Amino acid sequence: MDSLRNFWIPLVCKRLEVNLCIIHQESLCTKLLGFTDVMKNVVQCVNYIHAQGLNHWQFKAFLEELDLDYFDVVYFSAVRWLSRAAILKRFWNLRKEIGLFMVNKQQDVAYSNDADWLNDIAFLTEITQQLSDLNVKLQGKSQLVNKMFRHICSFEKKLQLFQTELSRTALTHLLRLADRKVEMLDLDCSKYAECWQVVC
Repeated sequence: MDSLRNFWIPLVCKRLEVNLCIIHQESLCTKLLGFTDVMKNVVQCVNYIHAQGLNHWQFKAFLEELDLDYFDVVYFSAVRWLSRAAILKRFWNLRKEIGLFMVNKQQDVAYSNDADWLNDIAFLTEITQQLSDLNVKLQGKSQLVNKMFRHICSFEKKLQLFQTELSRTALTHLLRLADRKVEMLDLDCSKYAECWQVVC
């Protein structure tokens, strides 16, 4: 029994030690990978919409007129760890409508038409969504270590798959980047493949 304990405990602890900061990687990934400007622009747009009641009301009315699936943007909160993934996902889904609203309000959002910026936000949305999904799987009561360990192992395999897809520009599972590839026929994913190595 002691030999079994001496083998498995260090193995599991070593593996979990590497992944100890998974919950905080979401906020660190924008800084580590160099996407702080993208996140700053997204937060500025959302904060502008939410800062004044009139802007917020007009934006919601604008979305209702368009009869979209979403009727509001998610407010960013640095304290809530799921906030980054949620705000990026909603911003991505409403990017065109947010751009129209901001231009109508005479706000400078020239970056929202920049192909590189759109590629960056698509990639950042993908990576934060994956980290958020993993975080949700690792939370909750009565989680056994072996189940958490399986989640982490499968996540590592998923990261390897994504890295392979990015290096080949065959974006089967990275849907937002696949959308960008349809819009831009010459999408270069080498930058994102390198970034994904940092996450791995």
